[in-house]
Amino acid sequence: MSSAEAVPDSDAANAAEIAGGATALHGSAVLRGRIASLTRSLRERERTIGLLLKRLDERASGGPDAAGGAAGLRAQHMLDELREENGSLRDALNRLQHAEKLIAIGRLAAGIAHELNTPIQYVADNFVFLEKAFEFLMGFFDKRNTAIVNGAPGSVQAAEKSAELCEFEYLRADLPEALTHARDGLERIAAIVSAMKRFSHPSNGLVAPTDLKDLIETTVAVARSEWIYIADVVLEFDPALPAVPCIRDDIGKTLLALLLNAAQAVAEANRTRGRERGRIRIGAWKRGRGVEITLADDGNGIAPAHAQRVFEPFFTTKGVGVGTGQGLAVARACVVEHHGGQIWFDTAPGVGTTFHVLLPLATEAA
Repeated sequence: MSSAEAVPDSDAANAAEIAGGATALHGSAVLRGRIASLTRSLRERERTIGLLLKRLDERASGGPDAAGGAAGLRAQHMLDELREENGSLRDALNRLQHAEKLIAIGRLAAGIAHELNTPIQYVADNFVFLEKAFEFLMGFFDKRNTAIVNGAPGSVQAAEKSAELCEFEYLRADLPEALTHARDGLERIAAIVSAMKRFSHPSNGLVAPTDLKDLIETTVAVARSEWIYIADVVLEFDPALPAVPCIRDDIGKTLLALLLNAAQAVAEANRTRGRERGRIRIGAWKRGRGVEITLADDGNGIAPAHAQRVFEPFFTTKGVGVGTGQGLAVARACVVEHHGGQIWFDTAPGVGTTFHVLLPLATEAA
């Protein structure tokens, strides 16, 4: 038996351990190391499966490797084992990839909490106003009804001409506005929660037709706290943008990494140039047999000395606690290795950087 045919039992055992304890892993670096290891194991096994299938076909057709039924049965048995173990490995990989995405969301948790708190406080303030308005109106009508029941001459007119009538007119004008504001706050909360649910929902590593416009808008909404105070985000889409076959989780992670990088670049440029806000432009257009996503910022650009290293794992120019050096490396792996696409950038010092992601309209996940 050649080394390519050997079945490494340790991988199957490791897969079960990882699948059962993915949530116990701490830190994105550990997760990414496990993901890289499992991905390599899957690729090695898939190559072995391909080799075994080729040999089985040769034996079935009486080719140069034909060698009797016993050898064919052994190869078929080995093939079945590999396929079963591959299923366990792929399940573990899907769980780890989902856990990695939740870590990315965890980075945004404080900002998202603030984003939720603002409309919640807005709704609460409006409901306090509505509660007081209700109490006043009930008191007003109680007095009016009492005056009617008592039947004292002029009592009803006196009640209606009282100072409370002025307050009643004020409430009649402001109550609809308070209700509208409360509804707007609730709609904002619903939009944030919906974006979080869509972004965090696992795609289980499956390639499926994906609405990139929805995915980009969802990512922008999830990361709103990272850019809202420093930049204006402009979205531009091809009106005839087709659905793209891709792993939604992968492209979501890529977009999030690019958007966070852009926000950090704009924040730095705001500080060094003494300006209040910058701009981030995100777009998607059909390009031949693919779809191109662009994300441009008006930051300070990437220094020539760093331009050749931006996709290297763990390379970062940011301070401790700001960047891990994994975002762009993961983005490149998602686009190039998992989808057969392309990712590149244009940059000009003092002007900004534009990242381009080209996804084919016919692709298979790695």
